[in-house]
Amino acid sequence: ANPAREKFYQAVTGKSASQVKSVWSRLVFSGRALPPKELSSDAAVVKAVAADPDAVGYVDASAVDASVQIVSRLP
Repeated sequence: ANPAREKFYQAVTGKSASQVKSVWSRLVFSGRALPPKELSSDAAVVKAVAADPDAVGYVDASAVDASVQIVSRLP
């Protein structure tokens, strides 16, 4: 029910959030992969990305601050 997640998945994968969740469920069940971490808010994502130089996340543009760098914007 997260509009940012739905927009991200549509733009990046061409699939709905429920379709992507289904793919991850199959991968987890088969033991081939673990899904990426989901955080509760844009602020939590920004904080986690700022704390880990290897992290990548997606948030609404209004949530971005100087602690993180934008690498791509979705239309």
